[in-house]
Amino acid sequence: MSTHKLFALFFVWSVIKPESGENTVKYMGIPLEIIITLFFVATVTKKWKDGSLNRNGLKLIVVTTAFFTSQFISLIINWKSHDSLQTFLFVGLATVAVTALLPMSWVIFVDRFTPEDRWIGLGILLFVHLVALIQLMFPDLSKSLIAPTLGSDGIRPGAVNSIMSATTVYGTFSAITLVFSITGLTSAKNWTWSLHEGLGVFYRFLFMFIALLSVIGGILSGSRNFIWSALVGCTYIALAIKHTNKKLLLLMLLSSLILLHLVAFTNKTIGSKLAMTLPYIDKIRRHQDLIIKDFIPQFGNGALSNRLSIWKTALDMWQEKPLMGHGPGSFRLNNIFPQRLNVHNFYLQTLAESGIITFLIFLILVFLIFKTIRSSELTGVALTAMAALVFDNFLDYSPSWVLALAYMLSWPLKQKEPAGDRPFPATGVAGCP
Repeated sequence: MSTHKLFALFFVWSVIKPESGENTVKYMGIPLEIIITLFFVATVTKKWKDGSLNRNGLKLIVVTTAFFTSQFISLIINWKSHDSLQTFLFVGLATVAVTALLPMSWVIFVDRFTPEDRWIGLGILLFVHLVALIQLMFPDLSKSLIAPTLGSDGIRPGAVNSIMSATTVYGTFSAITLVFSITGLTSAKNWTWSLHEGLGVFYRFLFMFIALLSVIGGILSGSRNFIWSALVGCTYIALAIKHTNKKLLLLMLLSSLILLHLVAFTNKTIGSKLAMTLPYIDKIRRHQDLIIKDFIPQFGNGALSNRLSIWKTALDMWQEKPLMGHGPGSFRLNNIFPQRLNVHNFYLQTLAESGIITFLIFLILVFLIFKTIRSSELTGVALTAMAALVFDNFLDYSPSWVLALAYMLSWPLKQKEPAGDRPFPATGVAGCP
């Protein structure tokens, strides 16, 4: 089964849920985790036996294994912090398991990537954004549409979340698909190659449509993290990719800014949220006099929805147990901030819950990943995701976000790229890395 079909299957699986349930991890997550683990083991075993697992791929697997082993050791060391087997499994172990989906699914997707069926994977990304558009235009219809998905858990008046579990999850998903789509457009000779020129035009149009809906959906989600992470990714594309159409990027930026302010001034929910960081929005809405200071973005504790307080707590936790941390899921168990299930920063959460040893292994893993994709435009997609993780931690609770990221990071960039340069080379497809 190709990458695109597998992604469609896994992604749909990850967003489906029963009408009622205790938490998102229990809906479909456990069987999905088992299936992906089996696929991962089968993929690595096959590569090992046929000798196609090169040195770079082996390093990635070893360091990834070390990262999750370190997390698991931290969990075992701190097992007494769990008052029951249920919290140990569905808070502690589940945190490690969901995070493990990213490297495992990425290995699977890279290994099976072929140029055929690309429309299936892109169609899934497009569908998510179309549901968000329906949510805006036909809210009553959208409720029945997203009822059997995680989207029903995250509905907020005045904002869209599509079939994702929260508006911020969908917002950063939009940022990643935006950068991914722009990369597809700027890399058209590589990403839309086909025996049929007509199909090449089709894929360019598809990338353009996804990019447009990503901007609209990201803004309508009300997620400030969308603005931040999309800005990081697009800045990289503008500065680092030589053949990028700078005029097109500038036009998209100006159009996005206009749309952002139109939404902010007409949508009370989104406008109020943006005004926390951009004071001039609130003053214009209230017809108050403006001063220069109002145009300076605010990054205080209130403007960041109390994140500074949460981050300080995480640092205090790390200082108490600097080497191996308090164990995965411990921040949630401490219940210091009842409405916050994680630290809202992946990096600080790794420090607080798993300690400096795990964090250093993670840095080595990041280095190897960027070394793997250093010659490709996928760096922009990876940077967008890393920027999004500064203000939230989707890796420990949102399998759909993780799977979408792994899929977009699996795309081959260069048609003539030597197979040996990729850690898990695809096989049997002429012209495909």
